[in-house]
Amino acid sequence: MLALMSNEELQKFIGQRIKEERVRQGRDNQTSFAKKADIPLSTYKRIEQLGEGSIKDLVKTLTALLKIDDLNDFLAPPTFSPVQEYENELSGKNKTRKRVFRKNRNNK
Repeated sequence: MLALMSNEELQKFIGQRIKEERVRQGRDNQTSFAKKADIPLSTYKRIEQLGEGSIKDLVKTLTALLKIDDLNDFLAPPTFSPVQEYENELSGKNKTRKRVFRKNRNNK
């Protein structure tokens, strides 16, 4: 679903999810939450309404929501997957050309 959204729609979706999480946690007041997150109220409102802000502001917001660890899966280094390797082989993504050496006819 997210992959089908435009960047603007995705930003607004993220802002809406942040707002929903804040309210779910019982933090109904944007002013006090922005203060807890250590960002200006106008910046926090922009995050919720438009999904706009800096990475720094997003990190502060997620930290205040106690959701910063949720980024761990995204930021973790990729791991080797034997299943993915096998699927790549089946689809031809891992095909490499192998050079075949033939004996020179003059050197029998």
